[in-house]
Formats: sequence, structure tokens, C-alpha cells
Amino acid sequence: MDALDASILSFEQQPLDTLRIELKNEPAFMESSMPKDDHTLTRFLKARGYNASQAKQMILDCVHWRRTVEDVGIEELYRRIDPYDFPWREEVFESWPMGFHKTDRFGRPVNIQSFGAMNAKRLYRHITPEEHWRTVLVNVESLGAEVFPAASAAAGRPIRQALVIIDLKGFGLAQFWALKSIARRSFEISQSFFPETMGQMLVINAPTSFTAIWSIVKPWLSPRTLDKISVLGANQHHTILHDLVPPENLPAALGGTCTCDPARGGCALSNAGPWMDDGRAERRARWLRGEIAAPGVPWPPPPPPPPPPPPAHEPEPKKTLAEEAAAEKKPEVEMEVEVEVGADLVEVEMGVEGSCGVAAVTSSWGRASVVGLPLPLPHAAARAPVRLVV
Repeated sequence: MDALDASILSFEQQPLDTLRIELKNEPAFMESSMPKDDHTLTRFLKARGYNASQAKQMILDCVHWRRTVEDVGIEELYRRIDPYDFPWREEVFESWPMGFHKTDRFGRPVNIQSFGAMNAKRLYRHITPEEHWRTVLVNVESLGAEVFPAASAAAGRPIRQALVIIDLKGFGLAQFWALKSIARRSFEISQSFFPETMGQMLVINAPTSFTAIWSIVKPWLSPRTLDKISVLGANQHHTILHDLVPPENLPAALGGTCTCDPARGGCALSNAGPWMDDGRAERRARWLRGEIAAPGVPWPPPPPPPPPPPPAHEPEPKKTLAEEAAAEKKPEVEMEVEVEVGADLVEVEMGVEGSCGVAAVTSSWGRASVVGLPLPLPHAAARAPVRLVV
């Protein structure tokens, strides 16, 4: 449920409301640029067993880290380093192949890390360990900044977690010891400051030596993270991968049919997915200029603009006294009445309660056609009341 359903569940609402109330009294959070939407806060709640007080402290620690990491803060670091276009990127990814590649059947971005192809000695010929660590940080930050918003827009619903594939083909103890420090730091950063962004992890092509490696790695991980990890030996992953990822979204090297453009580095370097649409470069440039709040695809989509106000009615021109009198004058009506022979004026009941008028008789014989005059009825004894026949 957690990995696939990004909606707020009924049992989550009460601790979420409590957390919001507590955070309103924390200026460090309220004044920060950290996202404050329900889904972000719920991720921290999940990581702390829905304990609002513990989740609040975790969020405040995250706010501090985001503001101070690498002495400049994560946002400034993201401005300085484009995670998908930085110097020596090809050399770095050749020695440390990891990146996003399309989405799984549930719309989650797929993150693929080929540990077996990692070569720290070759990597640090091109970049220092400190510079490499910064590229790791901006890649993790890109999840919330660009990857999740684009995946959500493509799926038409919130996508908040990723599928991670760790390929250990060719991986051995020597590589592990060379990468142990940065691997541990990566797990710590992800669990502390980007909690619940991993929906599922598949460790594939695990060698027999991985048992010893896993015994070292497991203590670094929270029980909740461990529950999401499946370790699969050589050639045990094909069915599971095909159940999770459409063949066209899975690199051929992992049993899929995707072969990204070699000019873009193939599947390993392409970072293919909705986050790499044609508008990305322009969005990033506008974000760097301060024209938009975030570099990613807008999500949730902005609400439609309100309908235009109705055109203002021009005031009607003031009527003359003659026009006002004509407007108040009731139309004359023809009617047939019974009249008393010899009567010149008769009172006519118009058939509507409270209405009457004075009629001028046009014939002095029993039934006569009269023209009703819209005048107030003068109460004169000489005018005998008559009733309307039709």
C-alpha cells in the first residue's frame, strides 16, 4: 500500500493534523523553503511510526541540514550542480553507473545502480571524493525537485516513491571496502532527510560473498527500510522485474527491450523519463533566474484561471418625465362587458384581485365592446359596477 498509494489515508489524518499544529510554532520550518504539503509531512510521519512529536523533530533536523549542508545548503548546491549535466559526468557515471531510467508499471521512477561496474580508483582520477559526494547529494535532491513532479504529471496522480534496482553483477568485497564509506553516508542521508522516498528495492545478481557484505550493511538500515528490500541471486530477478517494469522501460542489459540513444550515453547515462522532457533546460534556466519557484514540471498542476468577470453593464440613460409616464401607463385592453343601457362609464372588474379600471362604452345595447382605460377607479355613485363576461 505505501509504495503504490500516495493518497492520505484516514488513519493518517489525525497525526497529520497534530503535526501541522506543532509545526506552526516552529519559525525555522515555517520560514524555510522545505515543501509543506500533506504528502511530504506524511513521509516523515511514516518514518517515525506516526508519532507527531518525533516526526516534528525529524523535520526540524532536515530543515537544518538543507540549510547548512556543504556550507551552502542543498538548494544552492542544486543551483551550482545540474545533476544531469555537470563536468566529467560521463567519466563519473562510467565509474559509478547510477541514475533514473523511465518508470515502472505503477508510475514510479526506476533508479538503477550498477555496483558491479563501480571503480573508485578510476573515478577519483576525474573528480575528488568531495566533488563526487556533492553529485550524489544533488542526484538525491533531484527526486523531489524534478523526478517525482514529472512522474506525477505523467501518471496523473501523486507519485512519491521510487523503485530502486541494485545490480551486483561482478561486485566483490574489494569494491565494497572501497565504497563502504560513501555507501553508508548515502543510506544515512536518504533515511534521515529523504524518508520514505524508496518504495521498493531489488538487489539482483547477488554473489555468494554478499552474505558477508549484507551482514555489515543491515545495521545501517531501519526496520522499515529493510522490509522493502529483496535480495535475489543470479538469474532470479527476471520474472520479478518483468512484473514490475514494462519491457520497453527496462534496459536490455537487465532483460528489457530498451536501448536508449547511444548519442546520449545509452540507458546508463540517458536518465530517460518524463523528467527529461524538452522543456527541462528552459525550466532550469528560468528557475536559476528566479522566474519560477522550482525547476521541475509543475505538480500539482496549477488550477485553471477563474472565468472572466461578466461585462460591466452600462447604466441605463435617465428617462425623461414623458418616458417615465409612458412606462407606468398600462396598456389598453379590449373586453366585452354587460352594461346598463344608457350608461356612459362603467366600473370593470379585471379578474385580478385588487385591479379594476374605468371603461368607456362604445355601444348602448346589452352586450357592448369597451376599451379599458388604465385609470384609478373614481368612486362615483353614478358609475354602476359591472362584471367581465369573458
